[in-house]
Amino acid sequence: MLTINIETARRFILGKQGLWPGRRWRGTAGTEAAMRAMEYLQLDPLQILARSQDITLHSRVLDYAPGMWEDLAYQQRQFFDWGGWLAVRPMNELPHWRVVMRRERDGNSRIRNMAVEHAEAIEEMRAILRERGTVSNRDFAMASRKRTQSYRGRKDSALALYYLWRTGEVMTHHRKNFERVYALADTVAPAHLLRESDEAEADRFLIKKDVSFSGLSRPSRVAESFRGYGESDRATKKLLGAMVADGDLIEVQVEGWKAVHYALGSDAEVLRELSAGRVTTSGRSTSRSSSGGSATTRCRCCGATASSRASTANSTARPTPSSSWACGWRRRRSAPMRPLRRPWRVGLHAS
Repeated sequence: MLTINIETARRFILGKQGLWPGRRWRGTAGTEAAMRAMEYLQLDPLQILARSQDITLHSRVLDYAPGMWEDLAYQQRQFFDWGGWLAVRPMNELPHWRVVMRRERDGNSRIRNMAVEHAEAIEEMRAILRERGTVSNRDFAMASRKRTQSYRGRKDSALALYYLWRTGEVMTHHRKNFERVYALADTVAPAHLLRESDEAEADRFLIKKDVSFSGLSRPSRVAESFRGYGESDRATKKLLGAMVADGDLIEVQVEGWKAVHYALGSDAEVLRELSAGRVTTSGRSTSRSSSGGSATTRCRCCGATASSRASTANSTARPTPSSSWACGWRRRRSAPMRPLRRPWRVGLHAS
């Protein structure tokens, strides 16, 4: 078992989500790297200042522009969106998620009831998709459809399309004003990914992804998530023990926290480096003094150093975010993070 202090735990959790020690990615390629590191990019249609997915990526990626994630998902097909808790996931994970889709089709009472109540509409949507290629819920006027009272839609066509999407028969081809435009799965995903992985392989993948998403995850948190994938607490506990024995997971004790947490076995070295006071920035380790001071003071937004700030001040060239402090943050001294006033959680569970 690895023992770490609470400061290391906080930095590790934030670092896993790409929020510490600064924005480490840039542009479209950086957006893809950030989306993979985060494990899930939650999608939300509401737009006040900006949609949550764009805010999430802007806080992690330099030179991010709204819509970059859509290009990666719906043009390059590097990602797909799915789930009762709507999130974007890497396309190469699809075989594992197709196991979950099948479990939801067979074991989720809400999904089963939807299939029974709207069987005719589901068959109709299948036929229309084969004929047209792409279909949106807005293609069907309310006057011509059976009205429903569901959170997922007000027309039987909406629920039929949602059912086909949720069970993996169709996928999101693209979005128009954020609304899904559906297409049959074999026209969206590569053929070699339209399969189910082995059940045991899928179970291990789901646990590792959940632990990676949280950074440090309590056993009860893993069990709660895994129940949503159709497994009992007993099966989860047995599998967790096997994954610790195999080195896929490690047990971590955080000083001041009662429960033992899990982390990925592949993150053990990172935790040791952080515990030793070293921070990896762009592949280099920077030593920290025992008093918490930093050998190199960096902008917490753009990652620029004090030396780059000085060189920019003496230059007549226009400053850029990567080489200066043009992002607006002032030079600061590195200090331990202040205690959080209330619990913070990285994500939510699927409904």
